[in-house]
Amino acid sequence: MGFLVVMVLTVVLVVGIRESASANNVMVGIKLLAIVVFCIAASRYIQPSNWKPFAPNHMQGILTGGAIVFFTYIGFDSVSTAAEECTKSQARFARRNSGLALRLHLLYVAVALILTGIQRWNTLGNAAPVAHALEASA
Repeated sequence: MGFLVVMVLTVVLVVGIRESASANNVMVGIKLLAIVVFCIAASRYIQPSNWKPFAPNHMQGILTGGAIVFFTYIGFDSVSTAAEECTKSQARFARRNSGLALRLHLLYVAVALILTGIQRWNTLGNAAPVAHALEASA
């Protein structure tokens, strides 16, 4: 199956940049849809008692989590590099990038709150915490 996926992506890349950009947009859309579906479906199972204490590892835990999440924002570098190629990039880029960052922050906060609301924080230390929390709460 993995080989087939690699072959399909290779064909898309060979066909052209526009087609590969469209395929990338579709994949990102599917990922965003999965996040929204998780937030909507899992929000019904939130138990506020799971948030007490709210920051059990205090400032050290917050800084560690921030350092880990920092690396997910590296994608903004590729967006800004691609924006240099566009026409009128200076006028459009700052506003759109700020809006994108705000939406990304909101998604991260929503997933973190819902995930820790449906499952205690100390049970999420595994390779697939979202799947584990959904499995445990079902």
